Amino acid sequence: MPNNLKVTCPECQFNYTIPLDKQLIRTLPQNSLYWGCYIKIIADHLGYFPDELHEEFKSMFNPKDSKFQPGKKIAGTTTRMNRKDFTEYLEKIKIWAMREQNISLPEIEK
Repeated sequence: MPNNLKVTCPECQFNYTIPLDKQLIRTLPQNSLYWGCYIKIIADHLGYFPDELHEEFKSMFNPKDSKFQPGKKIAGTTTRMNRKDFTEYLEKIKIWAMREQNISLPEIEK
């Protein structure tokens, strides 16, 4: 029996239930939560464009070693993250938003 991720968007009150299977890529509901709630709420609050904020978050919470410049970090892709890794990515953003910007995002229930 897989674990489920349950969240509610604070703005639209849409309830998400996302089955977590560590081997599968992130789900469409996870992607919708990210872009439709997390990115939208933070971008609106800070005055960023969504794509700008997405690039910042990839650099902050998913850095990868550059293949061309040893020792340099680049923003890693989130497209191929599995469900578990993407959940952890969302949690890091949620914690950052609250601590650094005092922005409340949907609670992630595991």
